[in-house]
Amino acid sequence: MGLIYLIKKHIILKTIKKVKALAPFNLEVSENYQLPTNASGDQINDYYLFAHTLEGESLVVRKTMYGDGRVEVWVVYHSQEATYSNKHTTYQNETGPLSINLIEAGKTWSFKFNGILNKMRIDETKLATFTNEELAFEISGLFNSETPVFDVRTQMDEELYANAIAKEKWNPNFRDDLIFSRQEQVKQQGMMTAKIKRGEIESDFKAYGLRIHAYGLQDWTRFNRHIAIMTIIRKGELLDFARLNHQSVNNLITGYYEKDGRVEQIAFNNSTASIPVLGTIPEHFKYRVELRNAITFDIRTTVEVIIPYVVSDGNYAILLGIAAFDANKRKTRGMMEFGFNGDDKKWQGKE
Repeated sequence: MGLIYLIKKHIILKTIKKVKALAPFNLEVSENYQLPTNASGDQINDYYLFAHTLEGESLVVRKTMYGDGRVEVWVVYHSQEATYSNKHTTYQNETGPLSINLIEAGKTWSFKFNGILNKMRIDETKLATFTNEELAFEISGLFNSETPVFDVRTQMDEELYANAIAKEKWNPNFRDDLIFSRQEQVKQQGMMTAKIKRGEIESDFKAYGLRIHAYGLQDWTRFNRHIAIMTIIRKGELLDFARLNHQSVNNLITGYYEKDGRVEQIAFNNSTASIPVLGTIPEHFKYRVELRNAITFDIRTTVEVIIPYVVSDGNYAILLGIAAFDANKRKTRGMMEFGFNGDDKKWQGKE
């Protein structure tokens, strides 16, 4: 890289470190965050819990509250026999059928859903669509953390951001566009347990999973596309890998590897070039993630189901994929998001 790039990177890196120092992470503040009364429509408070068994069962619950009173709810129950999801996802000035509540900061959350889920029809590309078959679901459970909280803003390697931003055309206001200046996001592994009643059938669910809590500004129209892949290799072992194409940065690749509470950052030279850009999630794809300590993960992915969601008044599509993974020949399961701007010229034909 040239001298101009190095100067830009130095300025950006210094700014990022200053932003982090001015606002250290506070667990109690983060866990108890509430939207301010004067919040705008692009301010969010988002809770996302999911877990997967090796036997093919998955549970996903997500609740996003917006400053203008909107509430988005995603609930997915997936097994080898069938997939169910909620057809009605948006509520205005009401809580909706899903509640997610803090029990103990950094330790325990409860969740409860009481409503209708529709059975999904899965086509040959694994894309799911709603059928008219409805089933009453009652789901109640707990998420008990078993690793420390990972705060993306303060713990993700700042050089990943600096490298990507320095490659862009210089923008003196880049600080305002920094993702972590606009939004706080924490992630934590743990055990998800639930009682699930499907019609008259009752069952227990127990699997290791991940919780994500995000809050702050979220304007999906500024995104061109994104990929987020969360692979839980075993209990306490997570590989998180993401790529963001945004108005302010074209190719930001982030991620981390966590094992038994110890975090290793990913290297700077990772790429998503091996993942086709199709406007959907490929049924099969592979990618490699290299860590800063030179350990590499070769991942092969087989998608089981793709559930589409539309946000930002139809301007952005998020495809939620549940999949089986082969991570360095270790069998596991996990989840991913592939997102695409409604204006396909912003992502078609680009890596």
